Amino acid sequence: MAEWWRSWHGAPMDPKWIVVARRAGVSIPVVTAVVWALFDYASQHDDRGTVEGFDIETYGAWSGVDESEIRAVIGALESKGVIQDGRLTAWERRQPKREDDSRQRVAAYRERQRDSGNGVQRDVTQRNAPEQIQIQNRAEQRRTEKTEPRAARAPSSDQPYDLYLALCEVNGVDPASIAPAGRDKQLGIAKRLLEQGFGVDKTRRVLRYLRSQDWRTSAIDLGTVLVEGPKWELNGCPDQSVPKVGLRNGRGLSGADIAKMALEAERSERG
Repeated sequence: MAEWWRSWHGAPMDPKWIVVARRAGVSIPVVTAVVWALFDYASQHDDRGTVEGFDIETYGAWSGVDESEIRAVIGALESKGVIQDGRLTAWERRQPKREDDSRQRVAAYRERQRDSGNGVQRDVTQRNAPEQIQIQNRAEQRRTEKTEPRAARAPSSDQPYDLYLALCEVNGVDPASIAPAGRDKQLGIAKRLLEQGFGVDKTRRVLRYLRSQDWRTSAIDLGTVLVEGPKWELNGCPDQSVPKVGLRNGRGLSGADIAKMALEAERSERG
């Protein structure tokens, strides 16, 4: 037996209730109250939709509606065709079993599954086995990533001040001559370099590489190492910078200059 029943849009103000109220000689609210009580009563029977045996006396006592009015409403519903042969005539249409009996349908489906044995389940499991294995592997990987700590960089004994001294050494600067504000700035950058794996030796190599760039005119400090260091690693960690061809006083040669130089070299070879 279903534990609920369906209403429909516009049901409380269905024009039929006006006609029923006139035939019964009662107000429309009395009609709708009695109708909804009949709907609820019909839903609670194994033979859903029947209104036979509706207890007029009990409902009248509960609702405060006179029993004669309740009987008049039921009589008007019968004359209107809403009730026929003790049943709500539109019950099957308003309450389709395909939705109301969902629990029975689910129970029947499970029973069929049990009757068919485990063959289908085994077949489905075998077909889906590779996919299930992949899902389990991904889940296991996620659990491993959460439980196992990430591999940390090998601890280094180098300190930020060591990188600062390496900077002063390569640039030929007395550490005591640098203002405290400048020193503190370099020490802050040194911490970031250490976090990225640039110890004293690597920082010193990058500094020497940067100083070998004869075209560079800007000052070289640990901030320069922070920017250029990854590029230096990508280039294979060279010790010396390759001289840039075609520079004159820090400025690039134009296409005309390069053509002129090539022509002069060709003439000198002939001559």
